[in-house]
Amino acid sequence: MVGEDGKWIAFLDEMAVVDEPQEMIVRDSHSTITYKNVVVGEVWFASGQSNMEFAWTFSDEFKKRRAAKEQTPERASDPKYYGSNVDQKTMHVLRRAIDNPLVRISSKTRDHLITPDSGWARITEDNVLTLPALPGCIAVYLQEELRVPVGIIIRAVSSTHTTRWITKEGFMNDPIVKRQIEVYRVDGGAQPALTGTDANKGFGNLYREYVQPVAPYAIQGFLWDQGEQGIGYRGVDWTGAIHALVSSWRQSWQQGDLPWSATDHYPDELESRVQAMGIERFMIAKTDKLSQALHPLNKWKYAQKHLENILPVVYMRPAPVWSIGNDSN
Repeated sequence: MVGEDGKWIAFLDEMAVVDEPQEMIVRDSHSTITYKNVVVGEVWFASGQSNMEFAWTFSDEFKKRRAAKEQTPERASDPKYYGSNVDQKTMHVLRRAIDNPLVRISSKTRDHLITPDSGWARITEDNVLTLPALPGCIAVYLQEELRVPVGIIIRAVSSTHTTRWITKEGFMNDPIVKRQIEVYRVDGGAQPALTGTDANKGFGNLYREYVQPVAPYAIQGFLWDQGEQGIGYRGVDWTGAIHALVSSWRQSWQQGDLPWSATDHYPDELESRVQAMGIERFMIAKTDKLSQALHPLNKWKYAQKHLENILPVVYMRPAPVWSIGNDSN
């Protein structure tokens, strides 16, 4: 299928796993395109804000930027606010996949781009320090568990509200959001509206730039880590926003009820509220006992929590037991 802008898309039938790199040839009557080193396996889409973007080199840049913005340089060295570099265990997990042809990354964040012309990159010595650590560890663990090729598409931007990741139509037409706005008005709250600096950026600017171009791509599910910055819309809480986000993105992908695994940034009772809203195959990675830092350094442990969701629900496998020698400490 070719669009008026010259961009094209090919729809392929579902294929078996291919773990030996192959060539894929696409041709028409005028030209031929050859893609090399192609493997077929599991693909996940990872998105959110800073904790999904956080890499070894991210923290120093982030600390300087935030300290300058807030004019509080004394906070720049305070781990309670900004943490340090990711820990050595996280780097150990990421380095296990260096030059492994069965782990592929396509990463576009505010500060770094790891997406060559082919669309995919291996983890290498050159990019491992800028690789978003949480989705990177998930890719490594998942590949080691399944023994098939695993690709992670990463699209994340720090310090962003939920409203920037969803279209205005997808947000305002969601039944849960509508109900919450109506209750807010009846209770005499201020006029529902975008809040903070995002009010000047509007709905969905990050959706259009980071998500929409990828939306037709066949994926297995979503990995989500956002919440520290809040929703960005007065009168709507996290349950309403996540219902709108999940519904909207699933509609964009047109692949049914794709599973979601979201990092928990909220009290435990929200899990039951989300389940009560009837979001099928939505899972919460419970991380409240792992760290109280704004930007935790032990991303490998957070990755394990997502694996404990993904393996039983998506792959019908028991959740892994993280024993000695299998990243338990």
